[in-house]
Amino acid sequence: TVASTGKTSTDIELPGVVRSVRDVGSRYDVQVRLESGGEITATRRGAPPAVDDRVVVGVDRRDLTLLPRTNGG
Repeated sequence: TVASTGKTSTDIELPGVVRSVRDVGSRYDVQVRLESGGEITATRRGAPPAVDDRVVVGVDRRDLTLLPRTNGG
């Protein structure tokens, strides 16, 4: 979930700024630079936010998978 303002009704909310938006047909891939310093790509099905908009990316804890960091590339 990518919300322009307010709460996202999810377990985890990650505030950030939109870096890019890509139209992939029935949805948009929104790349967000998080306030914590990382970046995330989230999917939005409705009208997308604009580049440089402040947004909140919401993630339901049950839908989150964390993978170990690997060394190298």
